[in-house]
Amino acid sequence: MESGRDAPGQRDGYAPNVLQAAIYFLNRHDSFESALMASMDFAGPSNYCPVLVGALAGARFGASAVPRQLLSHCGWMEKVMDVAERLVTGKNNELLGI
Repeated sequence: MESGRDAPGQRDGYAPNVLQAAIYFLNRHDSFESALMASMDFAGPSNYCPVLVGALAGARFGASAVPRQLLSHCGWMEKVMDVAERLVTGKNNELLGI
């Protein structure tokens, strides 16, 4: 975790290096989108670094920080949001089969 403070490290996909790079981009950027885009520029779309950055930046900055255009390929988002709303509001009896 400490090594992610100074440099993103290697692009080789080795799990400790991926985590180091993800921490680096989370430390260096103050928004979900800038951290994710920087990690994509660094590692490319076929590396797990952007995946970790997306997950951790989503947790750090919240769902509202995720640009909607980045979710446009997710055809099931409406259903996910409906289930989340029901769970938050306590209207989940039908989800639980009660």
